[in-house]
Amino acid sequence: MSLIRPSRALYAPREPIRFWRLAVAAIALIGLGVALFLLFRESSDIRTLPLPPWAIFRWIDEHGELRNVPAFALLALPFLLLARGRRQRRRTAAALALFILVSEFGQLALHSRFFDLLDIASGWLGLALMWGLMEIVARLARHRWNSRRASLAGAPRPSSSGRTFFCQNNPVRSGAPIAEPRKRA
Repeated sequence: MSLIRPSRALYAPREPIRFWRLAVAAIALIGLGVALFLLFRESSDIRTLPLPPWAIFRWIDEHGELRNVPAFALLALPFLLLARGRRQRRRTAAALALFILVSEFGQLALHSRFFDLLDIASGWLGLALMWGLMEIVARLARHRWNSRRASLAGAPRPSSSGRTFFCQNNPVRSGAPIAEPRKRA
């Protein structure tokens, strides 16, 4: 038995790196750095930083645990944007949930900070809200893309029940609706 290496034609060509992906990756790394800085400071108050006295900073300091919801939702956004497909978004969300957990346990090493389960719960809530929003956006975009691809190919629009499949190369799945299974009496 000989081992034959499959040709490159069997694999999908790699997508070139786009500028927006590099920009989002840079934003994600900057967000991660800012999060680490804020999580492991001696004080959790924003007012101790040399920042302008804006109302948002006052709100952040006044709402202790609640501030983690929008903070971790914003941190999750670029990472979820970079994920391709549901499986990668799921893995990204799991990695970010682990980051939230580990960072809260890491605060035990600081004498002026303390461990709080409510911080973890609010961080996970922010992550879950952003993840759910990204799943909805991805589903809408996928449905729109499938409708556009079908209209360009001249096939009927996909039904909302999801029983119509479109594929150019497969005559069996050419856009004709799949027959409903027969019910036994």
